[in-house]
Amino acid sequence: EYNGKLKKGIWKVPVPSLALYGGTASTFSERNPWKHPTVLRTGDLKTYVSDYTLSGESDHRGVIVDGFVFDRTPTNHYTTTGDLDYSNSPKMDFIWFADGEAIIRNNVFVNATERAIRAHTGHVYDNNIIFNSHSMGMDVQRGKDETPVVITNNTFAFSWWYKFGKGDASTGYLLNVGTD
Repeated sequence: EYNGKLKKGIWKVPVPSLALYGGTASTFSERNPWKHPTVLRTGDLKTYVSDYTLSGESDHRGVIVDGFVFDRTPTNHYTTTGDLDYSNSPKMDFIWFADGEAIIRNNVFVNATERAIRAHTGHVYDNNIIFNSHSMGMDVQRGKDETPVVITNNTFAFSWWYKFGKGDASTGYLLNVGTD
């Protein structure tokens, strides 16, 4: 489990073609993301997190993110009944890369208070699990070019609206594909 600098749970990719692989045994003798989860999340913070868990800066084309668990549970706030306190929980996506050619595969995204993934044209999203997201599991937006986004073999489950049970909202999308 990694909490990042100052336990903020925020990482930046500052260079192109960086490959991040999680899911290795502590001895590095075996790589199996499902057996040896590498969890990226905040530590026990008293402050509000207002940035993506993992994002690019400068030139970050060609980044690979493979075999991580992104979990917003420790950062979210909950009511006395155990429901998510949407108003007091962070509303940032787990992952966002503005430059093209990113490969996001074999990851688990769980308990996002807003979208789990802000997806981008020109990227590949393969074999991820997007589970229990508020509003949207994945939101695909047009990037800097018209290269298609590739979304294959992913599992989407449980997307909801904070007014759940009231019947007055139409949001709660597992996959939202924007225009263009």
